Amino acid sequence: MAEQIKIWFQGATDRVHMAPYINKVEAHLKAILEPGVTYTFNTTSPPATTTHALTEYRIGAAFVRGAVEAERQGFHAMAITHFQDAALAEVKSATQIPVLGLGETTLFHACTLGRKLGLVTINPTFIPWHEDQVIRYGLQQRVVGVRAVEATVADFINAFADQKAFDALYPKWEKEVRTDFEDAAAAATSAHAGDPGSYAMAKLREKLEQYDFPVLLAAEWGHPERLLKLLDAADTPQVRKIKIISLLGEMQADEALPTLKAALKDKNLSQEAAVALGSMGKEGIPILVDILKHSKQPELQAAAAKGLGDLGNTHNDSSVVPPLLEMLDAPGIDITVQTEVAWALGRVPDRRSVQPLFDLDKKLQKIRNDPPDPKIKKLKEAVFWSIKQVYTEDQYS
Repeated sequence: MAEQIKIWFQGATDRVHMAPYINKVEAHLKAILEPGVTYTFNTTSPPATTTHALTEYRIGAAFVRGAVEAERQGFHAMAITHFQDAALAEVKSATQIPVLGLGETTLFHACTLGRKLGLVTINPTFIPWHEDQVIRYGLQQRVVGVRAVEATVADFINAFADQKAFDALYPKWEKEVRTDFEDAAAAATSAHAGDPGSYAMAKLREKLEQYDFPVLLAAEWGHPERLLKLLDAADTPQVRKIKIISLLGEMQADEALPTLKAALKDKNLSQEAAVALGSMGKEGIPILVDILKHSKQPELQAAAAKGLGDLGNTHNDSSVVPPLLEMLDAPGIDITVQTEVAWALGRVPDRRSVQPLFDLDKKLQKIRNDPPDPKIKKLKEAVFWSIKQVYTEDQYS
């Protein structure tokens, strides 16, 4: 007679607080397990009732203990029924029997159903956790986004016990996974698009491509060449290009410098490119100075001033101060540019800025508007703050 296979199912739930959920799970297991396979469903007390990293840490420790016990009792495999796969690697290292995680198994199975996939989780707290899972399992090229509904663990458990709770929760999930239309056939007919299934998948792909997860992942892994390639692609949406430029600046990728300089000529990307240059090394200073002095676009000049302040502050480089002072009260300067220049001077404290800032402050105090001009008010705030940064008693003691 063949030996029976015994599987240890390990949950992060308990039978006191989460009985409706466990009852559903056990009924499902009984329906799908083949003859000759037995199981036990093991709980965790206290269960996971909060969406917090420390909860996952505690649950992971419980899973390790469960794995050791499962092997001791002669079980052939352990299946974790907690999608977060808390401490999965540590659990596998603690035992000789196979251990499968729900998140790991589900994501790999999903890869057999489609080339690209999205993940929807119970709460926004779990988004970074699941993004880490995607990285650990090497699925960065397959998972194009992680979304979340605004729900709690209690909402989820109650949905298994109460139809009203289910009806309240279901639309939240549906909103995250569906396209903008209810009837694919009607929508395809209206759009003269042919096959409804292909049309629905194309629209879903459009939605997934709006999310920045692959772009963020490329930045996290330090792959500026991928971002640059995507930035140059003709079909990359404008919003994503702006995001890529911002990430290239945050990465301080030297190889991106020529591309960022070229982006300054694109009116749709120039402002973000100037800000990105402010995150780069000192090589960006001459470029930003030129923009500040000669650009005809106030938004671009303001971004350049901010970038100079960022660079001067980051690298403790006072060479940015003279060009900023030159533009602080230049004839005809746009007030938004002037405000950014004032803020920038405060970020790079230098005694050369003291008198020009005091002079501008004195000039501004004479302006009286009723009601107050909000732009003038912002400029006054910037000047006042910067004076406090550059004019300190110890400078002259």
